[in-house]
Amino acid sequence: KLILAEEESQRDVDQNLLLFAKQRGELFQDLLNEGNEPLAVGHMQNYVTALETLTRRGYMLEEVQKEVVGPEGNYGLIGLLGDWISIAPEQKYRDLLKRAEDLSQQIAEQLKPDDV
Repeated sequence: KLILAEEESQRDVDQNLLLFAKQRGELFQDLLNEGNEPLAVGHMQNYVTALETLTRRGYMLEEVQKEVVGPEGNYGLIGLLGDWISIAPEQKYRDLLKRAEDLSQQIAEQLKPDDV
């Protein structure tokens, strides 16, 4: 029973972290639209870090993948950063995009069936 409770508790933590990540992504976009780039970048860093943490733990990878590459591989974190880099090609954004692309690769590897 204790193990079940721990797993359930972990799931709650992960769901909260995913919600936190999604909110950071939305804040990033809102702040950029308002022209507040310095604050937006902080939220983007938190967004990427939260998704990296979830990926490392191996929970809800399908959900995390939707955030990273978008639903059905259509837009998402990578698309958002790619668009932003076309406007502001600074290294800090390129680094975030690299982290997002690495994340996408890690998720794909973890979701691959083992019998390949």
